[in-house]
Amino acid sequence: MTDYVSHQVRVRVPATSANLGPAFDSAGLCLALYDDLVAQVTPAYLLTNALGAIDVAFDTYEQQHPDDTARRANWRRARSQLVERARRR
Repeated sequence: MTDYVSHQVRVRVPATSANLGPAFDSAGLCLALYDDLVAQVTPAYLLTNALGAIDVAFDTYEQQHPDDTARRANWRRARSQLVERARRR
């Protein structure tokens, strides 16, 4: 079983410019710019609530546009993939 952290994880990496001129891979430049990434594991109940709300939106859309069956079929396929991925974790 995978252990998850319950708080946000922040990764900050300095931007670089590599391969400067004729130095090929031996010279680079570190810039005063950074790539920042903040990640957090989403609790399952948030995913469940979001999927339920999207289902309601599709129900409403389907009532207003009964001929558009492809949209609902695409959503069902995508939804099952999301749920399957969440179960594997």
